[in-house]
Amino acid sequence: MAVTYQNLEDGPFSDTIQGAIQWKDIATCVSSFLESVKSELLSQSKAFVPELAETCSQALSCQGKLLRPTVFALTASSIGKLNKKCITVATVIEMIHLASLLHDDVIDGADIRRKQPTFAHLCGNRTAILLGDCILSQAAYLAASLDNEQVTQKILSSARSICIGETLQSLHTLDIHTHEQYFKVISLKTGELFALASELGAMMAGA
Repeated sequence: MAVTYQNLEDGPFSDTIQGAIQWKDIATCVSSFLESVKSELLSQSKAFVPELAETCSQALSCQGKLLRPTVFALTASSIGKLNKKCITVATVIEMIHLASLLHDDVIDGADIRRKQPTFAHLCGNRTAILLGDCILSQAAYLAASLDNEQVTQKILSSARSICIGETLQSLHTLDIHTHEQYFKVISLKTGELFALASELGAMMAGA
């Protein structure tokens, strides 16, 4: 039997860690930073032509708990101070995640995500894929605007790893039988952005 796994944000432990500590309590100390990230995400819809702005805005507003920006912010704030560039980096990380979800929903044939119809269901697979590409390319553009070659390279490397992980899973959908195969796929698909958030949080804080 193939190994199965759940989406972290949709799973039974999405609201708690060890069934006791509320995630929102952990994120409280960086809540104002996360609000800034939300605003920055929505502002990215202005980067597209007017005909796409509303659709992109809807896609960029479909954040969950902002787990990855939270990990970034907690790491950075534990070492130094959060600044404007930190908001940009966290926004880029979340945009890559949101783009990957748009693609995931097409690949998985999902009609519902976070109790809402997916863009693939509402707009069709082709539009959902292209919308994901739009968001991913804008994330790359933002990363380049940071004027920090090392940070930009790490972001693009992570985006590539996610694509590799998604492709591997698609090629071997029925062949993920071992823990080794399972962890290889999730380390590329899911783990990659959490690792990136931690690493860039430290880097942006001057570590």
